[in-house]
Amino acid sequence: MSKEELFHGLKIIYHSSEIGLTNKDSCMYPPESILKNGAAYEFLFMLKLAAKSSAENFKTWLEFSYRNYNHGKILISSKSDEMVTSESVAEFLKKRLNKNRRELLKNPDEVKKYESAGKIIDNEEILNMIALESKNFETIMNELEEKEMQYLGTHSELVELQHLNNLESERPRNRKYFDSRKLL
Repeated sequence: MSKEELFHGLKIIYHSSEIGLTNKDSCMYPPESILKNGAAYEFLFMLKLAAKSSAENFKTWLEFSYRNYNHGKILISSKSDEMVTSESVAEFLKKRLNKNRRELLKNPDEVKKYESAGKIIDNEEILNMIALESKNFETIMNELEEKEMQYLGTHSELVELQHLNNLESERPRNRKYFDSRKLL
């Protein structure tokens, strides 16, 4: 199965980043790029590599959608716990995109921040909706994770690229843009 078929329904709208992000061929991603299917996965993969290899924190703004889930615009910090501790793109997305829902379910009193003046539903209903959305999100992201593992299982060069990047990121450096050629 091709990368395009595996990641069918994945869409990223890359708005901007504090560093120049490149694809595996060292071409810069232009701001406001719309990336679909395999190209969207490659972008996320390269963003994760850039985050691991950069000594400095940088922020990236993008929109994420997969199948029937649309997260909308999100700010990603390269040194966030979600980015740093995740082994895969799917794991990172699971942690980052579900972060607010997890926090609201852990701290139900925080829901009050989102109440509107003309409140139609109560906090308990809101928490139930959040729990249901979180469950649906997990199902969709588990599917993406399976697709990612399947893809990486047949593309050892990307696994090697991750490994080289992990070794490379252990050395201190100070550069403002990620050049993927240095990893190949």
